[in-house]
Amino acid sequence: RGISYVSRKFSNMKIDDILQPLSNMIKYDDKPVVIFSAMWSLLKATKIYDGDLACRNLLDLIYKITDERILLMPTFTRGFVNGICDLDNEPSQTGILTEFFRKQNGVQRTICPFYSFSFRGNNSSKLLNLKNKDAWGNGSLYEWMYKNDVHIVTIGVHPTNCSFTHYAEWLKKDKIFYRHNKTFSGNVIYK
Repeated sequence: RGISYVSRKFSNMKIDDILQPLSNMIKYDDKPVVIFSAMWSLLKATKIYDGDLACRNLLDLIYKITDERILLMPTFTRGFVNGICDLDNEPSQTGILTEFFRKQNGVQRTICPFYSFSFRGNNSSKLLNLKNKDAWGNGSLYEWMYKNDVHIVTIGVHPTNCSFTHYAEWLKKDKIFYRHNKTFSGNVIYK
């Protein structure tokens, strides 16, 4: 499945203006939806300068479209700080929408010290059972995304900012030489 890109560049835009394009991209099935985002361009276009209000409005719109489907957003962390990664409290490093989403009732976080995702939706608790050794490899959320043919949507960011491409690099790791494995260890705090 290709990556969808939602971008509108015009003045007097309202957050609701992305409802139809977003709905058109993902409404045809019940596949999980993964959203990569950057709010600054949306805030500028809508002239909403209250980040929480904009996040609430956009999240309400996304919930309306995705309904009870699995919805995921990257909530990457700094990883192990002094040997500990506190996934219960470590804020998302991937923007204000993802952090706002992470804090919502019913939203959980995958157990991955560097590349966690927050998620909600029917049957999403199975994502907690992913116990990957490699961030991108076997048993990872990225492998799960591939096997479940997720819809990947970018809002306010170019599709090249989507980390899913690292899964493809991992699959071809014997053919590429610009990526190198790093090993980290520490304790993860989760619930």
